[in-house]
Amino acid sequence: MIKTSIVIPVYNTAPYLKECIDSVLNQTQKEIEVIAVDDGSTDNSLEILHELQKKHPQLTVIHQENLGVGGARNTGMALAVGEYIYFLDSDDYIAENALEICYACASENNLDVVLFDSVTFWEDPLDSHKRVRVSHNPYDRHEIITEREEVFSGVSFLEKYYKKIYRPSACLVYCSLRFLRQNHVKFLPNVYFEDTEFHCRIMTLADRVMYVPEMFNIGRCRKNSIMGSEFDIKRAKDHLVVICALADLRNLNNGKGWYVIKEIALNLLMYVAGVCSERKFYTQDGQLEKRILETELKVFGKNIEDIKDMDEICHISSLCENFLDADLCGDKKRIKNRYQQLLTVKFQNLPLKESSNRIAIYGCGEYTKKWMTAYKGCIGDIFAEIFFVETDVENKDKEYNGFPVKNVKDLEDERIDMILISSSKYEQEMKDIISKCYKDRFLTVMLYGELDIKL
Repeated sequence: MIKTSIVIPVYNTAPYLKECIDSVLNQTQKEIEVIAVDDGSTDNSLEILHELQKKHPQLTVIHQENLGVGGARNTGMALAVGEYIYFLDSDDYIAENALEICYACASENNLDVVLFDSVTFWEDPLDSHKRVRVSHNPYDRHEIITEREEVFSGVSFLEKYYKKIYRPSACLVYCSLRFLRQNHVKFLPNVYFEDTEFHCRIMTLADRVMYVPEMFNIGRCRKNSIMGSEFDIKRAKDHLVVICALADLRNLNNGKGWYVIKEIALNLLMYVAGVCSERKFYTQDGQLEKRILETELKVFGKNIEDIKDMDEICHISSLCENFLDADLCGDKKRIKNRYQQLLTVKFQNLPLKESSNRIAIYGCGEYTKKWMTAYKGCIGDIFAEIFFVETDVENKDKEYNGFPVKNVKDLEDERIDMILISSSKYEQEMKDIISKCYKDRFLTVMLYGELDIKL
């Protein structure tokens, strides 16, 4: 019985192949198969693989035309017969007890996915034996993930930890092959960053996930690798492909975890938009700006005219700011007009023009700054007496935009006509805090969630 299938995509990594494959063949777990998929290498990688195959019967070598890392992994996964599967990059290697520990953990707990960590090093370009460990390693999460030997759903794990440790990598997951096949999980072919969609998909679908705080994977950063290469037009376009694929996950598992996936997609998009604001990218592809905007709209699943959520409009508006003075075929102007239209409708319902009103604004983030600026442009000056509220304020002299900031728990003796919640993500949590502390004493308005928009 094969306990673990190891799939290794190979493309022009001849100097590292022996170390990689030896680390797999020398595992303490012996019930394994190794499938190396040469993805159209132009160096002597295929030759090295065939030599290794002669010595090791558990090694299967496949040669195919170039389909990218994702395509090579798909080929290997289709041939795999193990209970579980692990994807290892051909310039990396793994600890000798990695598969044994992962298998024991997965089989004893009936897991879909086992997560673990990686230690990463930079290779000296002049001497491959000289290695410098990467400081601030984003793949070392043992101090952040405190729940040990606890079984999560994939969605609950993402919800709890993605902001702190979200670093998608196919090389840091050990998966049930049955789970992948039942859910028709495959990698995106011919694109970089295919790990992102794969990782989000399996975490959305997985019912049973466990984290093992071990650095089983040893990852190599080198100048010509995907990780080590500079951002270019190919990477920009591939990011957009991946983000669109993330948008397709919105209805997966009845929409569970979609808001997390959407935020991941938006963060990636903002990164791409920021990088691509350099003019050199737009001279390489005159349609890139429009592609970015179209990708944004796909994440939201709507046309700009149909969006009735201020949070979403804020995201799109922020994205457009990265386009400098570029002409987006009129889209930027439409977005600006739509944004202003939505804000105007919302602001008309807020008693901020009356000087006799005393308004507490709960939230001191970027959205607050944005809507206050927009209010002035849409409606005019704020004449009401306002101050800001936060959940935890230690400094009594703290200010935001020139106004005082108070602790929400210190409002007992305050005269307040309205508490305006200015946070799209935490608005319900903030409302619950107010309700718990003060019941119905204050009129509370959720800027993003409660004001109905009918245009």
